[in-house]
Amino acid sequence: MKPAGNIEQNVIACAHRLFIEKGYVNTSMSDIAAAVGITRPALHYYFRTKERLFRAIYGDILQEVIPRIHDILIRDIPFMERLDRIIDEYVALFLNNPDLPYFMIGEIQRDVNHLIEAARELKIDKYILDIQNALKTAMREGILRPVPSRIVFLTLYSQLTFPFLMKNLVTTLLLEDKEQFSVFIREWKRNVLSQMACLLCPQDENGDV
Repeated sequence: MKPAGNIEQNVIACAHRLFIEKGYVNTSMSDIAAAVGITRPALHYYFRTKERLFRAIYGDILQEVIPRIHDILIRDIPFMERLDRIIDEYVALFLNNPDLPYFMIGEIQRDVNHLIEAARELKIDKYILDIQNALKTAMREGILRPVPSRIVFLTLYSQLTFPFLMKNLVTTLLLEDKEQFSVFIREWKRNVLSQMACLLCPQDENGDV
């Protein structure tokens, strides 16, 4: 008989794979049990609901990283230094969880309301609201240019996630011989920071940021 810990880890691994392949809504507990090789009642012993599995796979990740980003944003240091550290957090998150961007994009298309509700239940929406308010305050004080929050959000997240969504293409066509994807991402991070500076930082009379 396999140790309980091994079965639980296998359940999480199989659920993770199925969530990526089929989406949260289209993955049933029976699908997960079959992939693990156990009965559905046995699966319920470890995770009573699919929502608990979702939280075990993605909830813990988001509950860890979002508060860290919030804490960075409210520090009393120059904004671009805060943004630099925030981008580092996302780069580390996606390098450690390369399937996360695929899952998030897929779920946004399939059932965005589930993600929004999950964020509320995990109390992530509170941190997101605080982040938005911190940006608005900086804009009112003239520290940042008055850019709509939706533009800030889409500019940052599209640039952060796109290389991960296109990893196979990047690795096959754009990287030099034996160059590591993680090395390229560190290079890309500098580009993201530069683009965000152009978007948000006020310009002087000469047009310099």
